[in-house]
Amino acid sequence: MPRSTWVQNNFNAGEWSPLTYGRADIAKYKNALATCLNYVPTAQGGLTRRPGTKYIANVKNSANAVRLIPFEFSITQAYVLEFGPAYVRFYTNDGQLLSGGLPYEVATPYAAADLQDLAFTQSADVLYIVHPNYAPRKLQRNGATSWTLNTISFLDGPYLLVNSSATTLTSSVAGPGAATVTASATTGINGGSGFTANDVGRVIRLKSGSTWGWGAITGYTSSTQVTVTWTTAVGTTATTFWRLGLFGTTNGYPRAVCFNQDRLVFAGCTQYPNRIDGSNTSDYENFAPSKDDGTVIDSNAISFSLNATKVNVINWLMSDEWGLLAGTASGEWVIAASTQQNAVTPTNITAKMTTSYGGTNVPPVRVGKCTLFVQRTKRKLREMSYQFTLGTFQAPDVSLIAEHLTKSGIKQMAAQMAPHPIVWAVRNDGVLVGFVYDKDQEVLGWHQHQMGGYSDAAQKLPPVVESVAVIPAPNVDRDQVWVAVQRYINGAVVRTVELMTKYWEDGDALADAFFVDCGATYSGASTTTVSGLTWLAGQTVSVLADGSVHPAVVVSGAGGITLQRSASKVQVGLGYNSDGKTMRIESGGGDGTAQGKFKRIHRAIFRFFQSVGLNVQSTGGTAFPEPFRTSADLMDNPVALYTGDKRWAWDGTYELEGQVFWRQSDPLPSNVLMVVAQLDTQDGG
Repeated sequence: MPRSTWVQNNFNAGEWSPLTYGRADIAKYKNALATCLNYVPTAQGGLTRRPGTKYIANVKNSANAVRLIPFEFSITQAYVLEFGPAYVRFYTNDGQLLSGGLPYEVATPYAAADLQDLAFTQSADVLYIVHPNYAPRKLQRNGATSWTLNTISFLDGPYLLVNSSATTLTSSVAGPGAATVTASATTGINGGSGFTANDVGRVIRLKSGSTWGWGAITGYTSSTQVTVTWTTAVGTTATTFWRLGLFGTTNGYPRAVCFNQDRLVFAGCTQYPNRIDGSNTSDYENFAPSKDDGTVIDSNAISFSLNATKVNVINWLMSDEWGLLAGTASGEWVIAASTQQNAVTPTNITAKMTTSYGGTNVPPVRVGKCTLFVQRTKRKLREMSYQFTLGTFQAPDVSLIAEHLTKSGIKQMAAQMAPHPIVWAVRNDGVLVGFVYDKDQEVLGWHQHQMGGYSDAAQKLPPVVESVAVIPAPNVDRDQVWVAVQRYINGAVVRTVELMTKYWEDGDALADAFFVDCGATYSGASTTTVSGLTWLAGQTVSVLADGSVHPAVVVSGAGGITLQRSASKVQVGLGYNSDGKTMRIESGGGDGTAQGKFKRIHRAIFRFFQSVGLNVQSTGGTAFPEPFRTSADLMDNPVALYTGDKRWAWDGTYELEGQVFWRQSDPLPSNVLMVVAQLDTQDGG
């Protein structure tokens, strides 16, 4: 009966799928976990507890889910936008933006069902927003509490192809200015149906002699007659050389948008799903296809359609150093210059499908030189990057090893760069998962997170995370993770906006530890009462008072709690568990392997960094808390943070699994650097 010692000193492979439990042959098996809940694997190898979340505000109407979208003017001026049905609200500097004591908001046209399909890109103070059912809009910051949302008034395009029918258009007067435009027939106009009232607002281009002029349709008379306000000069001679604007009720609107090579780029228009349109360079709302004399120059707008056997809608766009990346339902494309020139121009453009996995309209995220996108089933996350050795793009599945964490489908993502590089993803079932992604260090580690509280009256179901966004912190010391969460509180569904607090660092005071969700901090004169917790009325909350764990208490209907002893720094919120469980231990087999053999773990040794408290057990065994308080600690003071090794010993029984499980349930820091298991293995069965 071999006795052995098993050591795991690296956890950055994250949580692995149960389908991998037989793969002890994989090198990173020794760095993986069977459970990584509310812990974050670090690139250095250890586990750090997920920070708690600070309550910021209730959403405008808890009956409706919201979408959080980042707005980043600079790393020192950033906002999180709460898009709800027909409105947008604003958050900055760790709080909600107010005007006159009330939440500042701007009206929008978007319904609740539209929010998940919004796509966006930003230039300085302007956020460009698209949705296939709405004309593209821009949200512009004019001042701290002065924001406007307007439909984009496109300048000279984008257009459909030049008319190829015999139909002529005639302007009643020479431009600029208002004129009546009469068509000789309906052929070539809106598929032969002629003009409609839906064409009002649509741009139009007309050639008189050798000069192109343009304007916008401002009135509808009949299928062959409209009013046009010309922006430039046009003649009054009938001409077959004309073209109508691409966007409108008839053709629909784009579903994807981004900036690329100093152009604003749209794609995925409803009736032209595989078409891409880019603005004039440095003139983002001008889509003029040529100069007035018809000459095409490099700075003019680009228009391009992906040439494939399947006409699939372009779901997403992303700018890359190798070109413009476009994701369709059937494959991933690179749009680049057709020659060795550095920039795409109207006459120097080509497109190539590089991979054929297909994606969804979930906006991808950019991390370093890689684009991470959700495959069309929404169950896989793929990493698209250029491979120099192959001379092409590849898109491997980075969720394969943890497929159980994405099987319900990913509906939203956000990328955090500091202090840990993490891609956060919201699943369709409301679970928040994270993906530690450090390509340079070959760290790919998944983890899952369950927020404190419940989403049902029976207190059986966990809270539902509905949205996530990341912006730089005001002092730029980290990236902030914001979440919108649905819970059942005090007899009603409540939706809140919350901010994940900072990760625990060496030198932090224990009294500042914030490991509760939807919580708040009292700091002031020593007191036994804390008030103002109205959003937690009726809830059982965890409390940390001056660095000591206080027994759980129930928040009164008025939003207050009473402490057993006075404290000057109190952290209050919904408690949550942080769980870790090793893979099946591969150690101690006298004939080569411990897999499939009965094992008895009789001792576990944990190495901690700046931690307090933990319960540890073997598979199916009893949980044993380890006292962190020593005889040197005064009983009236909090337990000191501990760095070093702690031992758990128990009389266990023989079992096949052979795993070590641990849990931190108190509102205290937990940083696990190493787990050692001492065990006996039965080679005979």
